[in-house]
Amino acid sequence: MTGEGTGSRLSEGVSPALRVRPFTEEDRPFFRGIVDRLVPQAAAAPRDPAAFADWFRRLGAGELEQPPGAEAFVAVGPTDEPLGVLMIHPDRDHFTGHGRAYVEVLVVAAEAEGRGAGQALMRHAEAWARARGFREVDLDVFAGNDRARAFYERLGYRPDHCRMVKPL
Repeated sequence: MTGEGTGSRLSEGVSPALRVRPFTEEDRPFFRGIVDRLVPQAAAAPRDPAAFADWFRRLGAGELEQPPGAEAFVAVGPTDEPLGVLMIHPDRDHFTGHGRAYVEVLVVAAEAEGRGAGQALMRHAEAWARARGFREVDLDVFAGNDRARAFYERLGYRPDHCRMVKPL
């Protein structure tokens, strides 16, 4: 797999029928159709559910400004059907300032779960980061999303710090 997301084959336990390619505007309807899977069922912070859902709707519609250097990719299956979306961008560690890659979005269609799309996208994120000389990949996951946390841990990700919230 190349760092530029040219759609090369993936390895290490991921089906060779899966590819990762750059996101195009033709992928927008697919992304809009799955972006609501990112909305958590519960969070500690008191957020207006409508405003929260609207933020994800705007993300799916491409209405939110992306950070400099941001790129998006799509995992596709054997018949080029989209299975999931990755959004990633360069970032800096808050404490040391060293460069790293930040996974802004990883979402897979419900019907694609368990087919290796999420794993393929995360491996792509890691290759993307290595190609840019970054020493780590960073991401956030809602504390109550046990399934996502277990997925990332299976891929070798570990908690780094924990943000605590107290509603007032």
